[in-house]
Amino acid sequence: MQWIDLTDFPTDFEITGSSIGTLTHRLIAAVAAHQSHASSEQVLLSVANLIRIDRPSVDRQSLITSATTLAGTYFREFSLASSRFVGAEVFVGDRPVDLLWMESGSSRFWIDEIKSGLASGFSTEQGARVQAKDLAELGRGEFGDRFAGVRVLKLQRPRSSYVISSTGETGPVGHG
Repeated sequence: MQWIDLTDFPTDFEITGSSIGTLTHRLIAAVAAHQSHASSEQVLLSVANLIRIDRPSVDRQSLITSATTLAGTYFREFSLASSRFVGAEVFVGDRPVDLLWMESGSSRFWIDEIKSGLASGFSTEQGARVQAKDLAELGRGEFGDRFAGVRVLKLQRPRSSYVISSTGETGPVGHG
């Protein structure tokens, strides 16, 4: 595994929901690159191996703890154990997607749109749904019949997460 460099994150007094979300995405992608299913303990061990920072401040420790908790929620609630991780920030059409997975048996593609609940960009439910529908359209255009859908995964409220299928229908996400 490669180290996650925290030097590009804000200084101690500028840590934001956006930086927690960014680190959460990085942690999920780093762990998923090595294992599609991880227990909370495996996520914690991976984080210990991924983040190298000498004597972090209290604010940095808080950033790491928050992101680790959210990453653990992703693997506990939404694991795609029978799928292969394709990558993070992979372009589908003209837009990067948070995470892209391919089902092992059927070779169908899933887009995971991660919502940490902390950033303001798509803080409204309506904005998240519009974004997810746009991603579903891109997925259908890119993968055709091999596109399964978009999973909108709300890490702070897992039970309110949902799927937009390849046909555009909305439904609940199955939980791990």
